[in-house]
Amino acid sequence: MSHEVYANSNEIAGKAGMGKVIASFPDVCLSPPGPPAGPIPIPYPDTSFSSALKQGSRTVMLQRKPAALSQQSYYQPSMLGDEAATRAWGMSVITHQITGKTYFQAWSMDVQIEGKYVCRHCDITTSNHASAPGVGAPNPNLEAVGWGELEDERPYKCACCNGPRHSAGKPMTMDDWYMKDSAGNVAPHAATYTTLMNDVNNRKTATPPCTCSSRLVPSAPCNVFRRPVTPAERQANKSAWNSLRDTYQGVFDVPSEAQVIANLTPKLGRTPVQAEIQDERQVNHLVPKAAAGGCPVGEGNLEKNGDLCPVCRSLDKRFGTLQSLASKA
Repeated sequence: MSHEVYANSNEIAGKAGMGKVIASFPDVCLSPPGPPAGPIPIPYPDTSFSSALKQGSRTVMLQRKPAALSQQSYYQPSMLGDEAATRAWGMSVITHQITGKTYFQAWSMDVQIEGKYVCRHCDITTSNHASAPGVGAPNPNLEAVGWGELEDERPYKCACCNGPRHSAGKPMTMDDWYMKDSAGNVAPHAATYTTLMNDVNNRKTATPPCTCSSRLVPSAPCNVFRRPVTPAERQANKSAWNSLRDTYQGVFDVPSEAQVIANLTPKLGRTPVQAEIQDERQVNHLVPKAAAGGCPVGEGNLEKNGDLCPVCRSLDKRFGTLQSLASKA
């Protein structure tokens, strides 16, 4: 179905949309029979769909799937229309490729996502790329057109809770915020982050294994990290959570102090200390509310610490140490 998100009155192309490039022609490919009679140059019509989008947006999603961005995104369908040429006889006379990529050659001039212009309904494409150039005449990507009012407030809202966004800092992925691809003096913690993420991804097969179904990392639309976060924004996010804390604990069955003491005393053989009680009642923000401008109140960014198994609690504490380092980098 169409996702009905528009730029300049034309729907933005995205993996969740219904974009299609139909019968882009001609894609001339050398085709069977083989020598001595052939190969024969035959023009093929190429067709591709937005559902095969690759290299789309990472922090902004349309119906939870990436949007198409200028000079980055492309369609790469498993079938394009030129498969009959086969790979044995040279394929396309221009790109020496079959079932290649479809790239946009036009895009919005004033609407951006992640610093790149968005691609839309009716923007021109070329098909069967190995690299530039493609083949065939430029053909439009067909999606949808809309004439509704522009909703320019949306960029200033939090997709996790639908309220105002919680920081004006630059949006980025989790990997970017932890500076995964940096090293040395710039981000000495980057290697530690990579190791931690490997441990998170493999925790079900570790020794001992994870025994819970709790989350340790955020998912869309609550997975936007921001940098920088001002002191005023940090304080506002803390205050927003403090205002919600009692309500959340009641609605989502976070145990009371008395319940924690009753549950832990038989296991420990003693009365739990205050730190152990707080650990059981803690609610984690998957995107840190203070350090990274994470949503302080959206359910998608909250996870009860008491639901984490011992393996996941250990991993979460390692995240806490890294967050302190990354926020100062």
